[in-house]
Amino acid sequence: MERDKYIEGKLLSKGIKEYKIIRTISKSLKYIEYFGKTSIEELLEDKMLVRFKTEGGIAQFTVSSFQSDNIIDTIIEASIKNTMKMSFQWHDDNFSNVKIEQNKNYNRFCSFSVDDYIMWINEEMDNVLKEIKLSLNTVYTVNINKYCLRTNKVYLEQYNADSEFLCVENIKFKRKAKLSNIFFKDHIVDSIIENLNKAEIQSNNINLNQKQRILIKAEGVSALLNSYILMYYSNYVYLNQSFIKTNYIGKQISKSNFDLIAMPYKGIKFDSEGSRILKKVIVESGKLVNLLSNNSYSKYLNLNSFGNASLDTPNTISHQQLIFKFKNSERITYEAIDLIIYQFEYANMDFKDNEFRGMAICSDESGYFRTPISFNIKDAFDNIYPVDDKSTWINNVYCQDVIILR
Repeated sequence: MERDKYIEGKLLSKGIKEYKIIRTISKSLKYIEYFGKTSIEELLEDKMLVRFKTEGGIAQFTVSSFQSDNIIDTIIEASIKNTMKMSFQWHDDNFSNVKIEQNKNYNRFCSFSVDDYIMWINEEMDNVLKEIKLSLNTVYTVNINKYCLRTNKVYLEQYNADSEFLCVENIKFKRKAKLSNIFFKDHIVDSIIENLNKAEIQSNNINLNQKQRILIKAEGVSALLNSYILMYYSNYVYLNQSFIKTNYIGKQISKSNFDLIAMPYKGIKFDSEGSRILKKVIVESGKLVNLLSNNSYSKYLNLNSFGNASLDTPNTISHQQLIFKFKNSERITYEAIDLIIYQFEYANMDFKDNEFRGMAICSDESGYFRTPISFNIKDAFDNIYPVDDKSTWINNVYCQDVIILR
């Protein structure tokens, strides 16, 4: 019997009629080839978060699916007795129109084979080495997850997957390739070679002045916004779970508008607390209209939750999809641009000094080059304009070619 089904039966036998059982099954592989030696780590995790209502309140416990029936029975009994000591919010979500989707991640989970992945990555790297005569160190990690939500009303499944590939030439360690979200049977040879060859771009140091006009291409905008979001959340949301005080609701806090939307995984309908993921507006017309918090934290504020708990880290809010709305387009021609930034190889935000710092691949009238670059964050975000109507989604951030007027 499935372990979540077993727990459901035990809860029902004790007269418990309202419950949420969130089961997470993770299949992972970490493949490392370092100076000719290979290391392989395979991991299978199966765990459950269980919440249920009793006469005394709401109880919660976590348990591994590999534990025995007797241990699970003991944990359930202890949780019922300790209900009064616990304080959680309960959200009654409507999942009536949500269906289980058998997408690519479903197929990846069901057919996951460590041997297949190792054979695939070896074949791809052999083809790379035929084209580029280098000695490479390689690291590949892949995580494929199945999430099950079982309540007294519904049973749902959802799937997500992520991966990261990195290879570095092992003599001078200057040439490297880094790819994300690649999986078994993907053809990655050309992308690896292209990334390795970028190291051949000459380095240069430039000094930006206040009159220069800089065009950031879509991939660069993606890196800029993703770095800003990730580090802003790390500073204000991950640490505090809510970045603005309750008495700020209804007050003007920012010129920019942004929405907190569903998690950036296709097919994800519920979070780690078993709550429905819906579009939630946090800032509207520059005013704070809701607080960003997960269920566990919002009880301290005595408010409803307006954020979803991360599937990976249940005590934090997930890094979710954001839309940045830029100013209206100005009539700017490419002839007026002094510098084009194609991408950032790394990016960092200093919120104390309001400064963005990074290493960028750029071009000007002299050609392509790599250079350290920095600018004031506030000046940048206050002066972002779309150049044209062409836009794209990259890494879950709405991006387009933009101009920063310095």
